[in-house]
Amino acid sequence: MDQIFISDRTFKLWRYSVSHQVLLLRSPRGDEQATRIDIVFGHVRRMLVQPIYIGLEVYAATSDEQDAIAARIGGSMGEGNLFLIGSDGSSFVMSGPPAWHEDEGSYRDPSFFEPMLML
Repeated sequence: MDQIFISDRTFKLWRYSVSHQVLLLRSPRGDEQATRIDIVFGHVRRMLVQPIYIGLEVYAATSDEQDAIAARIGGSMGEGNLFLIGSDGSSFVMSGPPAWHEDEGSYRDPSFFEPMLML
């Protein structure tokens, strides 16, 4: 399992676009953080995510981990890369590779990814 992203901050499921198959998780800035961090997954095929993560770790799943999750949920995972959120496999996203951006945007400011991905 290759680690792709790690943060001890709290992330929330911020937005999902069915038509564009895009998932956005956000850690907003606040009293303890001067910045916000957005992480986006494009071309989402399957996902099992929580509304809130206290700390976020994203890993590229191995083929064995992908097979184990496919067996657990039943059926084939389909095309795409499987990314585990946390190391226990309880949350995952089958999608293109994630990207992230950190800036000083406020709670209501559009995401850096909004114009590119039409969220």
